[in-house]
Amino acid sequence: MIFNDLHPKSRVWLYISSLTLNNNSKDKIVKLFDDFSFSWKSHGKSIDGRIKLIENNILIVGAGYLGTDMCGRSVDSQV
Repeated sequence: MIFNDLHPKSRVWLYISSLTLNNNSKDKIVKLFDDFSFSWKSHGKSIDGRIKLIENNILIVGAGYLGTDMCGRSVDSQV
């Protein structure tokens, strides 16, 4: 699994950029996600968010949430 520390039933999204991300862009994306994930919730429960950048154009977001279903608003907010 991409995120070894998340439950196997966690949700994962894969984004592929047509642009090559430089180190500055990657650092900015990670910082923005870290700030966002601190308050990421679904149905009032915290979501354990993870991010991983592969190569210079692949972004993977993981959501460790074991509630019944993540609400659409929480799924949309990570985009």
